[in-house]
Amino acid sequence: MELHHQRRVLEDSGQFNASWFRWRYGDLLAEIGFDETQSITDLFLEQAVTLDLDPCRHFDTSLYLATHPAAQHSPLNPLVHSLLQYPAADHTERLARVRCHKDDWQHEIREAAWQIRIGQRSDGEARLRAVLAQPGLPFSLQALAALALATALDLSGATQEALTLLLDTCPDALDTEGCDAFPSRYLPLMGQLALKLGQRDLAKRCFDRQSKNGDIMGHLGLACCADQQAETLGHLNLVFESAGLQSLSSQSAEQLTLDTLCAAGPGAEPPFEQPDNQADAPLVSIIMPAFNAARTITTAVRSLLAQSYRNIEIIVVDDASTDSTRQAIQPLLADPRLQLIPLGENQGAYAARNAGLETASGAYVTTHDADDWSHPDKLALQLAEIGANGCRASMSAWLRVEDSLNGMRNWLSTGRYVVKNHSSFLAKRKDVAALGGWLPLRIAADSDLIERFLARYGAESLAIALPDIPLSFARADVTSLTNTKSTHAATKAAGLRRNIAEISWFWIEMGVTDQSGEGARLRWTALEDLFNPSPADLLIFADLSDPEEVEAIADALLTRPETRDVAIFPVTRPHKVQGGPEAIRRFCQAAGFLISNPRVRLCSTSDFAPPHNGAFQVANRTISPVSLEEARMIARQSLGSEALLSEA
Repeated sequence: MELHHQRRVLEDSGQFNASWFRWRYGDLLAEIGFDETQSITDLFLEQAVTLDLDPCRHFDTSLYLATHPAAQHSPLNPLVHSLLQYPAADHTERLARVRCHKDDWQHEIREAAWQIRIGQRSDGEARLRAVLAQPGLPFSLQALAALALATALDLSGATQEALTLLLDTCPDALDTEGCDAFPSRYLPLMGQLALKLGQRDLAKRCFDRQSKNGDIMGHLGLACCADQQAETLGHLNLVFESAGLQSLSSQSAEQLTLDTLCAAGPGAEPPFEQPDNQADAPLVSIIMPAFNAARTITTAVRSLLAQSYRNIEIIVVDDASTDSTRQAIQPLLADPRLQLIPLGENQGAYAARNAGLETASGAYVTTHDADDWSHPDKLALQLAEIGANGCRASMSAWLRVEDSLNGMRNWLSTGRYVVKNHSSFLAKRKDVAALGGWLPLRIAADSDLIERFLARYGAESLAIALPDIPLSFARADVTSLTNTKSTHAATKAAGLRRNIAEISWFWIEMGVTDQSGEGARLRWTALEDLFNPSPADLLIFADLSDPEEVEAIADALLTRPETRDVAIFPVTRPHKVQGGPEAIRRFCQAAGFLISNPRVRLCSTSDFAPPHNGAFQVANRTISPVSLEEARMIARQSLGSEALLSEA
């Protein structure tokens, strides 16, 4: 094709950005003697391959040539080649097919990973394998796709396959200086998988490489796969001492476990100021709900009694335990800072928190799980964050470990081990009381309280103390609610936890942040429906993050007065409400009809889905009937945790 024909194709497409081209290659243009009497378009058409020039921000010439071998032998300019090979009126659609820029591939990988998280595992894995099969794909993108696919494989139980994939994709990962060549989560995940498979030498090599790259997670990993007690403590103390915190020791010379951890004494100068007279410091009330926690509660309470911030009261709320929980802490009650509140019947951890809140007398209040251990400086650090930043509340981070400290855990295999500890939320007691405390749910009420707090007081009101340092260790208990099938952490993407969050988010947007008034009553009714479903006349599958689908359901139900009871099965897609305040307002108006309508309720996983007489899905703003078999198929595809875990 003649040059003038290529120029016409390029000009008609509008894909050559001359202004961006001059900005991007200004130095090169001056070096080769280009002046404005010449055609900058012709320069690009003639020299794109030789000088590795891109026409715009969204087209990578070298990447297109690498992934399209036919273009390498074509006399056409690479962009012109792509325009002729993939003709489309919609540039976005063409980009989605051509994948001619790293951003396009990264988007494809993210979308595939999200599909897996929400339960569409086979489709997501197929997309990731297709990315990995692309010839000439830059190594950084191959590593990113391998990371996402390995995460999915591990969650499905194929841990060995996941580790093999990472090793095959990046065979030089352990020998490469620096981590620039592959994602920062590559080595942590590789080490976690090796540790899970008992390949401790490989795990040590992964974590050692991290530590040499200055990543403290490397030392945490080495601590969890060390052979000697002194070695474990050495790596842990490198992490804590790097932040100026107290070092740790073991109460037992023979073994080191979560239950024997203790402070070894003051470490370096702490990064916070302690009050000169702690008796005059604000009292902090620590609420600890406990149910059948006899095996772990002593460790949890002792870690609090050993806090460097001394002016505390610990309120243990025994939620009608049937084991020896009360007897286990009896010897510790000699400390006047500890008190026990026994409940007559089991109500759940968050109802127990509320019972403790009624008894608390501190200026500040926080919570602590009965199976966790906290660093001695945790409370002092969190209080210092509030004072230093003018915030009203603070949180800290934690790490999930096995009792033996010989293994880290992350339920979602993300490679991120140190994450925010929602149970550490510390705020003024009057602020928590003004919000009405915790919703008496069985799960996710910590997150709900924090979201309501932020909505009322603003994002700047909450600080995170040392977000990269685990100030608490949580026990990796396979029977915990975090790791139980229907309440698994994976349901944050799709399932019960996601639905709780969507209901809470809706009412927060409507201005409901406390637990009083009609809005709070309707919110609680909608949440109760998730756990106590009744038979429905109609089951609708729909995406409640899409305002158009929400409006379609509302419109359809308004015209179906004969339908008495409706259950909504939310299908989560990888996008949020778009369009700013106006879109949110429309969404809230339409969703309000659903969430506040007494005959309409949400259902989560199949464990909670009610019986129904008919099933419908929303498509193209209409509600279309589908067979029950099709409905089950839709459920399997859209069900985050259920589909993910049933195949594990």
